[in-house]
Amino acid sequence: MTLATNSAQGSRYPSSELGLHDAVVRSNAETGGSSPPRPTSTRRAFHNPNRGRTTLVASLGVWNSPLAACQTKLESDVGLGPVPRAPLFAMYGAAASDKDVEVSYFKSDEMLALLRAAATGDRKAVETLREIDVPFAASPDWSEMVVVQLKSAAVDAEGRVRVQNMPPDSRGRSQQGLDVYKRNALGAACSSVSLPSAFHVRAIVYREGQFVFESDDGRTVRGSVSQILQGMRPVRFAPEGVTEQQLESSFLSIPAQVPPEPRARKTAAQNPPIVDETIGTFSFDERLQWFYSEHPGGTRLANLHIRTADRERAKTLLDVARALLSDLDSIDRHCKQFAADRLLDLKNHRWREPGEVIVPEGRFIASISLESVSIDSRGAMTVYYQDGGIFGGHTIVIELGIDHTPIDAELAG
Repeated sequence: MTLATNSAQGSRYPSSELGLHDAVVRSNAETGGSSPPRPTSTRRAFHNPNRGRTTLVASLGVWNSPLAACQTKLESDVGLGPVPRAPLFAMYGAAASDKDVEVSYFKSDEMLALLRAAATGDRKAVETLREIDVPFAASPDWSEMVVVQLKSAAVDAEGRVRVQNMPPDSRGRSQQGLDVYKRNALGAACSSVSLPSAFHVRAIVYREGQFVFESDDGRTVRGSVSQILQGMRPVRFAPEGVTEQQLESSFLSIPAQVPPEPRARKTAAQNPPIVDETIGTFSFDERLQWFYSEHPGGTRLANLHIRTADRERAKTLLDVARALLSDLDSIDRHCKQFAADRLLDLKNHRWREPGEVIVPEGRFIASISLESVSIDSRGAMTVYYQDGGIFGGHTIVIELGIDHTPIDAELAG
């Protein structure tokens, strides 16, 4: 799941399509230079009624310093005094499950705003980020940042883990999640991945263009943002969940990844419009490096994007675009039902405001509306829906496979 702030009012692209890895935030100039909001640190307590209440207060000093263990202090109802240093995430294993432990959780949209502000030299934003009490590190120019924190998780009967981008449930399972932030001229973005339970991250440091993760048992894994996302890709888009073995294999493969060479950017002069009798005109967006058509074929679809800067490749995907438009009503129905199947429980159990009634499936489906579709260079599609206020204005994103079957649903923007 990815959460972000829209790049601008009235943009023809949903926020999940802008910038790097599905999210964009506005620059200080666009937001009037206002100070960023302080991140909301949601705190959850894990409780065992057989033990006295215990609170974990942790801070991590890794900013511009060597790897360091978390400084911890345990205080209980019965007056338990300070204890020796202990790694933060090591405290959340089975051995710690008999105590109440308060857990900080930082929302990605607020962190994106802070990252944007820190990059402009906003001292308050920098200080706020440095006070984060979970493992994190960032590049000196604030163009890259990673944060590890506990998230809500579920395990099915076959041992497959699904980690959600929300605070851990006090009565349920929690697991480490890694939030990867990157900023460039287009904006800032966050991508989230799950981490293996066997690698309890105790500290992270940025060194020579790479992030170094250290576990509580002394192991290290290092890689650039590109290597991290490339190594974790096999387990990022798995709606049915992944095994711990798959998570560990992907995470440990990060140092061996070879990031692709950046491609030269093309101009609109190099990529003149593509005209199709059925769809209309596809223009080239120099900023986002893809082709787009507004209200293609006179349909209710606001935008259709072909996400490639290769004009010849884009032309070969016109057949895919035509098939999409001819079957748009059917695809829309299937995507809406898939969104309800995947997200309705999230709405009714996590997103309901106090006093808000349970949202039935029919109302959920009727509330969301088709906004745009992207076709990638392979012919796979991503469908974007306005949420009709169901999730407070976030975009609903449905990933379709090559056969146009829905495979994942998440929230963005």
